[in-house]
Amino acid sequence: MKPRIFAPLAGPHIEGRSLIANDQRCVNLYVKPEGPGGKTPAGLYRTPGLKYLVSAGPGPCRSNGVVFQDKAYFVSGNKLVAIDENFTGSEVGTLLTSQGRVSMARGWDHLLLVDSVAGYTYDGVTLTKIADPDFPECDHACWTGHHYITAKRGTNQFYVSALNDPTSWFALGFASAEAQPDVLIVPWAFQGLLILMGDETTELYRQTGNADFPFDPVMGMVVEYGIHAPWSVATVDNFLFFLGKSANGGPVAMMATGQIPTPISTPDLEDTWRKYRTIDNAVAFAYRQGGHTFYVITFPSGGETWCYDVTTGYWHQRSSYELGYHRAGGHVFFQDQHILGDFENERFYTYDFDTYRDGDDPLVWIRRAPVICDPQGNRTMFFDRLELIVETGLGLTTGQGNDPQVMLRWTNDGKTWGNELWRSMGKRGEYRTRVVWSRLGKGRHRVFEVSGSDPVPVALLGANLEARLGAA
Repeated sequence: MKPRIFAPLAGPHIEGRSLIANDQRCVNLYVKPEGPGGKTPAGLYRTPGLKYLVSAGPGPCRSNGVVFQDKAYFVSGNKLVAIDENFTGSEVGTLLTSQGRVSMARGWDHLLLVDSVAGYTYDGVTLTKIADPDFPECDHACWTGHHYITAKRGTNQFYVSALNDPTSWFALGFASAEAQPDVLIVPWAFQGLLILMGDETTELYRQTGNADFPFDPVMGMVVEYGIHAPWSVATVDNFLFFLGKSANGGPVAMMATGQIPTPISTPDLEDTWRKYRTIDNAVAFAYRQGGHTFYVITFPSGGETWCYDVTTGYWHQRSSYELGYHRAGGHVFFQDQHILGDFENERFYTYDFDTYRDGDDPLVWIRRAPVICDPQGNRTMFFDRLELIVETGLGLTTGQGNDPQVMLRWTNDGKTWGNELWRSMGKRGEYRTRVVWSRLGKGRHRVFEVSGSDPVPVALLGANLEARLGAA
């Protein structure tokens, strides 16, 4: 009987520095533990597709969304747009700019918007440019403790508005984050605290109600990580995420569930990020769906989107067809829907596990398996048969996907790849279909990769491989 190896296809994205050592990819697939008694410990499932919802504004999406007075608001092009409970979009105001990210802070009665050129307030009826000469030049804003807070550009100063009034500011209504001599970049509200992120360190402040200035530092709470990408900060549930750095280097993805953040990125992933032309323009959001909590960070200059799954501790990639990075450029949860704005145009979508496309485009999934080799003698291996363990018989009744295909290719050196070999995953009802390839050649360092694009569910559990060791 030929030796049989169970190939562990279901795993995270691990892109090592040496491709013959470890070159696993996991694109538009995420790991789901199968629990006790499962066929395998874990499986790979398709990430949610983008289901078209509405078009609003001229596009593209320039902000994460906020929910204010029973509507969801985004910045689309140079317009502030609202999406109502019937998922109808409308333009409600015009900004001075049409490019660059926009920060939005929601209070009780107003939204505060900052687009790096001006500040704006919106009261549910009118978008107005802030006229107060004491409003500081800034790029980011937040709201906590009935005050709007901004960081004055290029300084360590943060300014506080009048109580619940983003139109009123004071020349002396500021304090300095001065535990370390770095520049303050992003103010952020988290778990009742004011988080002040500098370019090398982070300080924590709490509200005191003091009549002279309402915030004081939390003594001894200086985190030796600052912010590397100002638009990478995101919160969901009790988690805070950001792409950080310290005086000793970066970038490093950070996560906090309390007052102290810890790194969640791997050394190999950080090495990948360092090679991008620009890192500080990364954009992120976080959300929870299907029992998993995800942090999604996009590097436009690197052309890639990475996603951290808090539930498993694993990373994977998300990618839109012919775009590279994922086209979701802004997010908010509204009316029990995850609403996402498009990086490229005026379209808004919802995340949907039963949608297997990104809007009008295919949603291509890829799984590159761990390297298979003889770890003791580096002998040649002969690969006789590979059977993919995947749910079959889920084809559509008509059109693309009525006979869904999976493609296999491989490399023996980590540099050159063979041709794709296609196999059917079974038409509708063909549940006993077996996905098998035979006579797969030989090699000392074999990496298999499977992929597909048909709009059908994918549940990839592993593979059985029949292989023999040669003499040398």
